Amino acid sequence: MRSCRRICLRCATENPRLSSGVRRHMSPSIAVERMACRSLRAALAPLAVGSCVETSDDRQSFESALELLIPAWLQDKYPWWRHEGVDAFRFTVARKVGPSEAEFIGLCLLISDQSWTPMHLRLRVSSDEEAVDSLQCKVGEVGEGLGGLARTPYGSTRESKVLHSVAERIEAITWAYIWIQAPDGLEPDEV
Repeated sequence: MRSCRRICLRCATENPRLSSGVRRHMSPSIAVERMACRSLRAALAPLAVGSCVETSDDRQSFESALELLIPAWLQDKYPWWRHEGVDAFRFTVARKVGPSEAEFIGLCLLISDQSWTPMHLRLRVSSDEEAVDSLQCKVGEVGEGLGGLARTPYGSTRESKVLHSVAERIEAITWAYIWIQAPDGLEPDEV
């Protein structure tokens, strides 16, 4: 069994020493993570490495799960995310980067004020389990808006320009929120 320094979704269900209340409280997130992994694995299965992950039912299911998972991942480290949510995505990059690994670059729509903020997600799902093996989730460019984020209002004339600029300046963005889940045996700074 994998061992974590914090209670992760997978370990919570596998550890019989945790109270049933903790396991019951986390089960919706576990179900969402499983759905995300199943959907992403299905979307990636027919693709060669480097191929675009086109819009499909599987990708839509993955994105729906991601709307719930991103706040759940981030709220462990950033309390501000306990009161924020994600409503939608627009990606300029959605590609398969490994056998069970994908990268998404674009914008996510924040629920609180229906504004867009940059995001970069790279994740690998387990090939034999319905769990995330490794994850790099970066959300929000540092700015003056709520939560310390640069925000672009939904429907703004700048929306498309901001969307297409994210991939071009991905290395230059100062990310406001970063969550890294390292593969077994590695520290997050080794990913």
